[in-house]
Amino acid sequence: MIGKLKVGLAVGSLALMLSAFNTSPAASASPLSPDRAEPQSNLQSRMEGSTTYTITVRTGIIKNGGTNANVSIQLTGKNKQKTGWLLLDIPGYNDFEQGDNDSSAKTTTDVGDIVEVCVKHDNSGSKPGWFLEDVTVQKYGGKQSYFYFGQWLARDEPPGVLQACKKAS
Repeated sequence: MIGKLKVGLAVGSLALMLSAFNTSPAASASPLSPDRAEPQSNLQSRMEGSTTYTITVRTGIIKNGGTNANVSIQLTGKNKQKTGWLLLDIPGYNDFEQGDNDSSAKTTTDVGDIVEVCVKHDNSGSKPGWFLEDVTVQKYGGKQSYFYFGQWLARDEPPGVLQACKKAS
C-alpha cells in the first residue's frame, strides 16, 4: 500500500510540474479529454533527450533486511549509454524496509530501454546492511525490464559489497 501511495504522489507531482509548463487554454482540459486529439504533452517531450523511468525496488523479507542508508541506482541502455547515479530515497520517508516495494519516477537522460542496472547505498544510518531482492524499470512508452539480485548489500554480510550490477533477465 505504501509503495502505491508513493507512486501516486510521484505521478501527482509530475502532473503538477507538467501543468506549470503548459500555458495554453487547453491546459485545463483533461490529458485524455475528447476535445484533444492526443494526450497532453509530458515532461520528457519538453526536455529534449530526457525521459521518465519508473523504478520499483523490492527489499527482501529476510530478518533485518531493510536499510536506512541512501540508495541510488544507475541505468544502462542497449547502446551502453548510462544515466548518472539517481538517488531513490525520499527525504523524511522510511523506505527500503523489510518486505517493501518502493517505487519512484525519475526523469533523466534517455538511454533507451534498460538492459542493466547498478544499485548501491552509502552505508549510512544504523544497521545499513540491506537485502535487495529485485528491481523493475519501466521506460515511459517503452519496455519494462526486470533485474533479480537476491543478495545483501552490506559490509557485514556475504558477499561484503555495497554495490551490485545485474543484467536484465
